[in-house]
Amino acid sequence: MNESVHVRSEIVEFLRRELIGPDPRPEYKQFNNGEEILRPQDPPRLRYSAGVLFPKGVRMEQAETATEDELTDDTGEIPEGDEPEDITPGGGAGEVDASTEHEVNRANEYLPSAIGLTALVRFPEAIKITVQASHYEKKSASGLGKPGRDGKDQEHYWRKQLTLEPVELNGQMFTQSGKTIREVPLVTGNPDLKLALHVYSRPYVKAVNPKQDRIITFTLINRTVMSGNSPKDTECFFQCAFTVEGLGKNRMCFLEYPEREGLKEDEEEQSLKLLYRHRKTYAVGHGCAAWWPEDENEAVNQIRTDTLPAYEIRPIMPREIPSLELSMLQLSDINNPESIQTCRRLADEYLNWIELQHKTAKGPDFPSEHLDAALRHIDICRKCHSRITDGIELLSNDPISMQAFAWMNEAMLQQQLHYDLTANHRRLWVVKSGMMKLDRAYLEPDISNPPKGKGRWRPFQLAFILMNLSAIRDRRSPDRSVVDLIWFPTGGGKTEAYLGLAAFTIFMRRLSNPNDAGTTILMRYTLRLLTTQQFQRAASLICASEIIRERYPDRIGETPISIGLWVGGDVTPNKHSNTDPPGAVQAHNKLLTDGKPNPFVMLTCPWCGAEMGPVAINRGAFRTPGYRKHQNRILFRCEDRDCHFSGPCGLPMHVVDEAIYEGRPTLLIGTVDKFAMLPWNAAARRLFGLDDETPVSPPDLIIQDELHLISGALGSMVGIYETTIDALCRHRSGEEEFPVKIVASTATICQAPQQIMSLYASEAFLFPPQGLLAGDSFFAEEADVDAEGEPVPGRLYVGVFGSALSSHVTAQIRVISALLQAVKCIPVSSQSTLNPYWTLMAYFNSLRELGHAATLIRADIREYLNAVWDRLNIRKPAAGSSDPDLRRFINKDLELTSRIQSSEITDVLQQLFNSYPGTPDSWPVDICLATNMIQVGLDVSRLGLMTVTGQPKTSSEYIQATSRVGRDKKGPGLVVNVYNTSKPRDRSHYEHFRSYHQSIYRWVEPTSVTPFAVPVRERALFPQLITLSRYWGNKNIRSTPKPAPRDELFQRIRGVIIDRIQKVDAGEAGMADDMLNELMDSWKRILPSLYGKFGPPPEETPLIYPSGTEPRAAWSNRSKPAPTSMRNVDATCDAEVIDQFPQTGD
Repeated sequence: MNESVHVRSEIVEFLRRELIGPDPRPEYKQFNNGEEILRPQDPPRLRYSAGVLFPKGVRMEQAETATEDELTDDTGEIPEGDEPEDITPGGGAGEVDASTEHEVNRANEYLPSAIGLTALVRFPEAIKITVQASHYEKKSASGLGKPGRDGKDQEHYWRKQLTLEPVELNGQMFTQSGKTIREVPLVTGNPDLKLALHVYSRPYVKAVNPKQDRIITFTLINRTVMSGNSPKDTECFFQCAFTVEGLGKNRMCFLEYPEREGLKEDEEEQSLKLLYRHRKTYAVGHGCAAWWPEDENEAVNQIRTDTLPAYEIRPIMPREIPSLELSMLQLSDINNPESIQTCRRLADEYLNWIELQHKTAKGPDFPSEHLDAALRHIDICRKCHSRITDGIELLSNDPISMQAFAWMNEAMLQQQLHYDLTANHRRLWVVKSGMMKLDRAYLEPDISNPPKGKGRWRPFQLAFILMNLSAIRDRRSPDRSVVDLIWFPTGGGKTEAYLGLAAFTIFMRRLSNPNDAGTTILMRYTLRLLTTQQFQRAASLICASEIIRERYPDRIGETPISIGLWVGGDVTPNKHSNTDPPGAVQAHNKLLTDGKPNPFVMLTCPWCGAEMGPVAINRGAFRTPGYRKHQNRILFRCEDRDCHFSGPCGLPMHVVDEAIYEGRPTLLIGTVDKFAMLPWNAAARRLFGLDDETPVSPPDLIIQDELHLISGALGSMVGIYETTIDALCRHRSGEEEFPVKIVASTATICQAPQQIMSLYASEAFLFPPQGLLAGDSFFAEEADVDAEGEPVPGRLYVGVFGSALSSHVTAQIRVISALLQAVKCIPVSSQSTLNPYWTLMAYFNSLRELGHAATLIRADIREYLNAVWDRLNIRKPAAGSSDPDLRRFINKDLELTSRIQSSEITDVLQQLFNSYPGTPDSWPVDICLATNMIQVGLDVSRLGLMTVTGQPKTSSEYIQATSRVGRDKKGPGLVVNVYNTSKPRDRSHYEHFRSYHQSIYRWVEPTSVTPFAVPVRERALFPQLITLSRYWGNKNIRSTPKPAPRDELFQRIRGVIIDRIQKVDAGEAGMADDMLNELMDSWKRILPSLYGKFGPPPEETPLIYPSGTEPRAAWSNRSKPAPTSMRNVDATCDAEVIDQFPQTGD
């Protein structure tokens, strides 16, 4: 077994012992049977967090009074003869209305006295129910523990495992019509302890066999009557569970649990049912989760309760084809005839798979209710295959395409090898006696012998590139107007696929016209974290492409192939030199004295891995290797003389807005928010090829990563701005217009065609197309082993529902403490084996919850760890002892949220790469608190452990966030979800834990995008009119809005916008047209002298002013607000701590 898998299992077992028990320690263990003894200070109600059944009728306040706010929660018992209100047919989770997301009032809740299971049963000859439970007796023993204050032996809590006879029920007693109730008292051996098994059977109206198929709820109930005003430990049952199994004939008696009936199924719902038909639900829990055997049959013979449910989601791996060697080096050889043959063999393998799927669908054993959906899937696969073969034929017949393809492969090979230096083998500057030297020399990677896992395409990556070659080569191609969406699980290699297509596009355009050197690709992200991290990866590709250009300037042109980061002043400088806000030069000067903040983003040379950025020489003095001031601007140049980019030209990178407008980088990476600035700055028109002196073509390719995040209010804003971006990116040849090619990627999306139509007014094509089962699309498969036959563990999800605890906060403290300490207590052959689980990523759904956790880290968790050490008898080793110190301390905690400064993001990311065991200079992070900022873009392969505090609001967020851990098979992921017992939605997810996680992608919610709804038009329609007027108009209108655009220009803009609305939401076209005319009439009436500006409001009336700021009264409501961001909030309010209260007049 992989030792990391063993470590992960031991962590889960440690957590189980800590939360549920029992946890017998050598010094506190019964001699005769090895059972646990709890110390006086660890009464079982305080010691354990779940799996506890309290006496009947105990209210929350009674327990809180009795145990000083340490006991609470509710599942409640099932009233005799009544159907439980929380039993809802359906195998899925997340069906609770969003209005129940808030915490319910718990004042009148009961502590849990029952757990249960509901199943659809086709009765066998008999059913056997086996119950497990224990209780604790309070008694003393001579010499056990320390004596009390009176000198006598203290009473301890002695665990007693109850010996309960299995209950067998004859199947015939439940076959009569109507409801049937049976309660069986269980013999506990103590007349005061009463435990009962309650069975409630009722007919299922849609049963295949109504006389035998019944919905049955099995419930284990503590019937003990509380003897006083508060529950006692000796009146509770602990470690409670039960198993139900069929006996004799028809023992496979538990049928698939019926799903909730919904509205009429659309094609997407039919597809989901087809894909997940093998993932069945056989039971639903009540106050617990449900477990059943791994089985794809129509029925199983056993179900059981599960207090700490765990489910391992098998990884969906890119399929490898042993007979195909998709070597980038081989494909980069334009003279190698095997290159085309390799691509053809890939297409042939795919076609063979398609034919096999068709044969299966037409076979006699295939369920007829899924046939239409299956044939629809197969037709889409055939279209995909046709596009792949079109790309291959293009390579065969077009030398220019073949050359671009070959160079793309060379550039991608170099990118893989050099980005690995940046991400995993960073070289640091060491200062000795005031001199700087890198800690090791640069070794040029050997492209002829790449390391394992490098230098090869995964089949889906190469297929995606092949299917898009025609759309890039021929702007008249019908595929040009289709938005291709890479739909692949996180960590599968989507980035490599679209970076490859980007490289082909760059070389294709330069080969077609070496002077057509404008911005070729727009790559957009939604979050700062994702943008900055992907910038480093893409920079390695651009460096590789630039080296190829330097070799062939006559064919590719003299203009460097470059990359730009366009994200705004909060992350990078807007100007070369400026006072307020600071420009690049001023920011660099501050780095030389203070060492921070660093707005230049790039901390490592993307080619050789040498450190870039501030390095302390001595106190108050820094050097900035990699950043160099030249003619009142900052350039990037590697300081390692062995690096190719240490020469005068430096690295082909731009991060300052002014440099981006001047240089028109070949690949421009930015956030979608930055495009809200288009109406404010006409200089950005150069990015779309609009230049009076050197006009070039507009971008040929737009890449939108993490498409699922472009939804809701943000998606609606992005959608209306896409109208302008699409118009600016259209290529014109005479009377013809050709759209820009758009590709997008995501791991989680639902109803993608509708979302893409709303955003881009285009059809969508999902790649790879689905087959007949989830996780099997030829290009991807659920796998237990990799291509080398080595085991590939999945990501393990564990659910914690602290029903015996007083609050969610207490549950967090216990879970986080247990996970941190567990890693220290596991013996391993090498300490590096613990590296994946040393850093705990703690994910929160809101900043409010995260802020509370930050307080816990500094107080409660540290205190609880002390209690754990005391209980486990962990002590500081004696001086001179060789014994390891097993105590776990929180030496370094970080936060990765929107609260941290943009300039600090890259530094925080870099610290997460520090491995265990660390050094004093690079100690690994112990715990990192994070919000949804990390759900995309955080790619730190060493991370393997995460807690999720409360169920995230959407399945997409849950999948994306938890996919940040376990991305490397050397450290399989462990995700512990700490459910909030006072939130009905959390409880629903816990009770449906297995059902939800085994089909997790099925439950991704659809998103809403309404770019032309009235509120969006009122906020953002005018900026579209202004942008197109400034970008398409003459020199005068670019700089001043006076006079207003001529009618010819206005009609052109109006036609573009209304045509777009007709495609996306025709019902809004009329009102939008009226609004456009009103806006133009208003512009003509106002005739302002300036468009608008930031900072203090100007005296003269502008055409627009930043949304969220206060307009001047003198403007008389003539100026209109315009967004500076796509988000809901434009204005911000920052608090600052001051040394003294300002005096009057200050």
